[in-house]
Amino acid sequence: MHGTVHDARLACTLNVHGRLTRVLFWVVPITVTFVLEIVPSLVSVLLVGHLGADFLDASSLANMFSNIFGLSICLGMATGLDTLVAQAHGAGEAKKVGIYLQRALLVQLVVFAPIVLLNFFAADLLKLAQQPADIADLAGRFCRYMYAQSG
Repeated sequence: MHGTVHDARLACTLNVHGRLTRVLFWVVPITVTFVLEIVPSLVSVLLVGHLGADFLDASSLANMFSNIFGLSICLGMATGLDTLVAQAHGAGEAKKVGIYLQRALLVQLVVFAPIVLLNFFAADLLKLAQQPADIADLAGRFCRYMYAQSG
């Protein structure tokens, strides 16, 4: 009797360890991905902060604008894909996974064109939002450079 209780506890401990290992196998790359998405904005603000307050304001404003009208839209659409791919993969339908990926890439490509245009005219849009003209112009240039180097 005592042996079976000990064996059951050992099996439960091994089961929890196995599950934690599996969760960490997926959590670590996802966490690294999210951190790497944030790092460019953080680094640019840290570097530009040494140039002066106007440049810091403009880079922060440009990062905010780009995150709202770019990154958040693309990440939102990509996150919607998570459910579909997980269901198709769980059902063993690898072809559907590929179809979902192809469709998502096509939709992202179509949506990315207006996003680039929005960010290209960020200075004008920021001025419409009553931001100071000099800061809006600097932020607009910053947005253009960000999208030019990522393309």
